[in-house]
Amino acid sequence: MDKSVDKQQAAKNMIPQFPAANSQQRSSSSSMSSGGRNKVALKECRSLMDWIRLSRSGEDLTGIGGKVIDVTPEELRKHNTENDAWMAIRGRVYNVTPYMEYHPGGIAELMRGVGKDGTQLFDEIHRWVNVNSMLEKCYIGQLKSEQIFEKKNFSSRLNFPTPVLPPVFKEPPATSKQPSSDWFQSETSVTVVLYTHCTSMKSEYVIVDRNDNDLHLYTFIKPKMFKMHINLTEEITSTYKVTVMQSGAVQIVLKKENPLIHWPSLGEILEQNFTKTHPETLSRDCIIDTVKQLTHDTKLFRISLPEGCLMTVPIGFHLRVYHTISDTELYRQYTLVLPSMQAEDQDMASDQGHFLYLMIKIYEQGALTSWINTLKSGSSIKLSLFEGNFDETRLEKCSHLILFAAGTGITPMIRLIYYALNDPKKNIRCVNLIFFNKTQEDIIWREEFNKLSNQDERFQVKYVLSQPDSQWSSPVGHLNEELANQHIPPFTSLVDQNMLICACGPSPFTANTMRLARLQGYGDQHIHPFLG
Repeated sequence: MDKSVDKQQAAKNMIPQFPAANSQQRSSSSSMSSGGRNKVALKECRSLMDWIRLSRSGEDLTGIGGKVIDVTPEELRKHNTENDAWMAIRGRVYNVTPYMEYHPGGIAELMRGVGKDGTQLFDEIHRWVNVNSMLEKCYIGQLKSEQIFEKKNFSSRLNFPTPVLPPVFKEPPATSKQPSSDWFQSETSVTVVLYTHCTSMKSEYVIVDRNDNDLHLYTFIKPKMFKMHINLTEEITSTYKVTVMQSGAVQIVLKKENPLIHWPSLGEILEQNFTKTHPETLSRDCIIDTVKQLTHDTKLFRISLPEGCLMTVPIGFHLRVYHTISDTELYRQYTLVLPSMQAEDQDMASDQGHFLYLMIKIYEQGALTSWINTLKSGSSIKLSLFEGNFDETRLEKCSHLILFAAGTGITPMIRLIYYALNDPKKNIRCVNLIFFNKTQEDIIWREEFNKLSNQDERFQVKYVLSQPDSQWSSPVGHLNEELANQHIPPFTSLVDQNMLICACGPSPFTANTMRLARLQGYGDQHIHPFLG
């Protein structure tokens, strides 16, 4: 058994869960909001906008006169009361005392993270919030990192924000080959060659982003994103061709604007080649092309990438939508979808990396989605580069695909279903979708899935409603062991089936699906939770 895995699991078990298992925030369903989060009725003038106004008022929210100090874990533990509450989030310590009455989940839930490292607690519910922006005026200082983890486990070459246990990133072994590059030219084009040393490299793992002569090449080499930044010697067009060799080498052909000019060099390297970067920190302004209403509260957006940008998002990956309100930057993560489940309705421009599709549920009181609801054709929208960890080769290895989705948790399943049924490389014999919603009006793409089920006998869909009307005759309720066992056979009963079980929805739903799959004997190699 891998002891390092045991240690990481033990570390996870020591971190308190948020909300607590017996908390009203978990047990009540009447006030459930996006992502399984319950909102507590706040006092008057305690909304998000009220908090932003307080943050910009000039009042000292740090409690220490606005000084920036280093905070030891010992000092942090002293500030653990409602009237004196400090919390560490990603290595930064904040005085959350003034934020208590503004917290949508209530004071009791926020108190679970005070006097300690609350990173996981915050991320589980508020992952879409830019904490540095939201609590900027409450910032006290850095938590001394040597008390958080052993630095010897990380190379000094890494420059990540202070992580919490268990660490998310692992430095490649010292024997790993570092990526490198080369280039050559013909009369009409310039070709950049990226030697990734990654035999699982795919063309969609490469992003080309050009603004005039300023060229960024991003390469996703699991689990990192690498950047190459060049100021090109001469001009090129926005016509690119990306080819991946069997060895993992990537050829990017750039068409010259002036074909007969001989380039003396590729250009000036503005940053060291293959610098590790974080995709969530990189964003571009894109344009809404079309908006289509799908249900009473869900829309499908076709989005045009900027001129000069080529990005084909891998299956199961997501990106971030950003918006700034009163100097506070908010974001939410959205998984890429397709325009339709029908092959004849696919968008070639999307396949070529020039457009992308997002399916977004609008929440009337949502700080971000209420703004998204105002967007129309021609509106600007700020998107990050893609991120994710789904391994598409798992589809090539499985014969049976079982998908559990709740609400907009359907989004990662859309491309999984389509490519499982349409890619000749896949050996899928059966795809089962179990789709949970509140009412019939909430079911996204019901007609699409029903049509696909009638066309392809390999695909089956089952709808489950938690608040059905009197006309509903299909399953009702929530995910439980009895319902799960109807679709997940015991692992020991498998003969020639290779199962892959995926789940996406509110965090408790996804965690429950994984738990029920494990009860049937399935390990990590047969399950995948989509989190975000």
